[in-house]
Amino acid sequence: MPIVTVPFYNILAAYRPVAWETSVLVDSSLYTPISAEVLIFKNAVLLVTTVYNLDNIQPAIFPNVTAYFKIDIQKFCQDSIAPNTPLPSVFCASGVGFVVNTDAYADYEIGVVYKAIDLATGLIVTVGVPDVTIAVTVFSTTRQHTELMDLFYYYGTLGFQDGHYLTNSARTLDVCEDENIYLSAITPYSLTPISGCGVGLFDAAGNLLDFGASLTLGIPTLSNQISQNVNINSLAALVYQIGTPNFANPLISYYKVNWGVLFEYSPGLWSYVEHTETFTYNLIPSCCDTRSLRLHWLNLLGGVDSYTFNSEKDLQIKTNSDRAMKALNWVIGSQFPNDINDVGSFKYNSKASKAYQLSSRFLTNDEAFWLSELLVSPKVYAEIDNSLVPVIIEDKEQSITRHNGKIRFEIAATLANNVSIQRV
Repeated sequence: MPIVTVPFYNILAAYRPVAWETSVLVDSSLYTPISAEVLIFKNAVLLVTTVYNLDNIQPAIFPNVTAYFKIDIQKFCQDSIAPNTPLPSVFCASGVGFVVNTDAYADYEIGVVYKAIDLATGLIVTVGVPDVTIAVTVFSTTRQHTELMDLFYYYGTLGFQDGHYLTNSARTLDVCEDENIYLSAITPYSLTPISGCGVGLFDAAGNLLDFGASLTLGIPTLSNQISQNVNINSLAALVYQIGTPNFANPLISYYKVNWGVLFEYSPGLWSYVEHTETFTYNLIPSCCDTRSLRLHWLNLLGGVDSYTFNSEKDLQIKTNSDRAMKALNWVIGSQFPNDINDVGSFKYNSKASKAYQLSSRFLTNDEAFWLSELLVSPKVYAEIDNSLVPVIIEDKEQSITRHNGKIRFEIAATLANNVSIQRV
């Protein structure tokens, strides 16, 4: 029989235990079932072959029995969806638009061949009909197992505004025009792919100034985890099939962004159907680089989050080295036998690293709990001189929920590339 414990919606989290169960009907007078040989395919390519032993046997109509096997694919998903590919697979620069994340999702299929001992010959033979699952999209979320196993919350239903982005940040955010802002989402294998985004521009009174829908999402396959840079400069660089939004309008106070399905129903005529929730971005004056630093990180949902530390910023350097001594050069018979420019003690094996000491403003409990994912993320970047520079957030203890809700984050963000130093 088919594998029966595939969740109702074919999308799964890599870092969450998932038990797959399958079974085969065997004539117990002819065979003794022993194992299930499992072939796991990632993006239609064989990833691994492994064997699972018999879990239990339940009687069927004599002399038949049903042999059950439990399959755990979690380890294989974790090992093959590691966030270790270069920066462009998750973060895209200003003006780029969309990128497909190649290190955070994949489509998996499972094939099963059942083995049993032939009682007449004593040989191990194949029994029953091999099974195969439908393709299941697995992505790199690490959310708690107490959440819904089918993960419907994260992608919704085509044509309705219930698809959620991979972030737990507030849905209304204050942003500077020159700050990078990322939205990420997952599209399951069975769903019509998202094909564009909708952008609305509003004035301070809430009046809609312009609306546009762009087809530049450009998804090459049915199943993707996608990221988009939605700062106003990136949105202005898109080509719009519906509308011609004027991003240079000085009356723009805020804008809204969502993703959906954009299709041409007649030559030159396009229709846009919203598919996700809508994010609102309030434009504020450009942030002061002297006291602020913006960080971006891979969050526990497998998407991207961003935050600007704008209370205090202090760049520090840390150095360490070894010391050695050598004899000075002497000129025998000279009135001044030693060379005052010669080196007696010297430094070698010098190392140096730079780190930003950052402080946030006072945060609410919800903000602090959301920001705590920054502390554990394996992939963090800082915006420095219009570039995304990799940093490491140093280990620390940090309050994330407090009775009065006033919490300040004070962190050290060490540049991931050490200072280059001359060797002696």
